[in-house]
Amino acid sequence: MGKGRGNLLERTRIKLQDSEIVRTNVKKMQTDMESFLTLESFGGNGGFITEGNRSYSCSGANTIVNLENGEISSFSNYPKLKPNEGLITFRVTAFVPPGLFRLPERELNRALREIGRSKSHYFILSYSLQECHLSERAERNLETSKERYNSEFKRLEL
Repeated sequence: MGKGRGNLLERTRIKLQDSEIVRTNVKKMQTDMESFLTLESFGGNGGFITEGNRSYSCSGANTIVNLENGEISSFSNYPKLKPNEGLITFRVTAFVPPGLFRLPERELNRALREIGRSKSHYFILSYSLQECHLSERAERNLETSKERYNSEFKRLEL
């Protein structure tokens, strides 16, 4: 087998692995991350974003990822990292019905937990590195996972 064919087989193998990593990451975002976020508060340290003329509270989901391929291991406020893992934080915004963010923080967080249980809300994400360096492959897989997660859910009309 020629060197070119071997490289093609390796690239194909990596693409298939990456496709599975993205699929698994999106599933973890839809389940583990959303469950994790029901215990987090919105606003405060998470800050706010503005879209159009509306402001939305944000929260953060600390995420343990593989530094080489971007596969999500878990979500945790108390991470125990293995040598090949790093910590990133997904910044998450809940698009919810108008008026909800006018609630006092305690009521807002309770309402977000209820909305989370019924799956009637939608998040958009960005992420930041927490003192780690990701490979280009890991960055690509995390960005693709974020985009796929966002595209699979229709946002509420606000």
